[in-house]
Amino acid sequence: MARRIRTGGAAAALLALAFAAPPAQAATSDCPGGTTTVERGDTLSSIAARCDVAEAVIIAANPAILGSGDLQIGSTVRASGPPAAALKLAKQFNDLANDTATALGRIAGAVDTSLRDLVDRNPDLKSRLERFAGQLGVGDAAPDAPRPEVTAKAADGGAGLVRIAAKGLPKESAIVIGAGPPQGAYAVLTAARTSAAGTLDEAVRLPDWMAGPVVFVLRDDANNITARSDRYAPGR
Repeated sequence: MARRIRTGGAAAALLALAFAAPPAQAATSDCPGGTTTVERGDTLSSIAARCDVAEAVIIAANPAILGSGDLQIGSTVRASGPPAAALKLAKQFNDLANDTATALGRIAGAVDTSLRDLVDRNPDLKSRLERFAGQLGVGDAAPDAPRPEVTAKAADGGAGLVRIAAKGLPKESAIVIGAGPPQGAYAVLTAARTSAAGTLDEAVRLPDWMAGPVVFVLRDDANNITARSDRYAPGR
């Protein structure tokens, strides 16, 4: 079964955090310098506990991370938090979020010129907002843009070999393919390139330690796109 690019169920809360001011450093013995390396089995919750910070702080400090499924094993994550004033602003925006669609409309009307200027001056914040818009199907390019679909099927060639097929991706673009447990950190398996039609057909092998259900992650950094498969049970 194919799964389209995910929509952020917590998008309104994350939108609020996107407006947070530059973070202040936080450090513990397990997170020297306010950073930590993502390990196998990590989630936002486990990293937050390790670094003694709230999960929202990690999301605010790392524009590419919207949830545990965005954690890449071996990558460095910042564990630092925005100042109190920024968190207060984030809470005010989050309080508007009865549901994602309503929140987006109300936030759009509530943001004044000074905040728009802030976003324009900060590429990380602007990129995060554009990513939200694309995932939620709103924005200038959203109506006509294809939505990536990813499927995973067992392939001949031995245990752990899986054929990944995708469509609706940017044309002739570099793609990173990874896999990991649902709502957990993923490992990069290989790199590939999409066709002139925006499709992908690639065989990958799951590592032996990845025995349970997994989700395949296709990441296009140049176009700021992440697409995922449905859960795949190795060996099925």
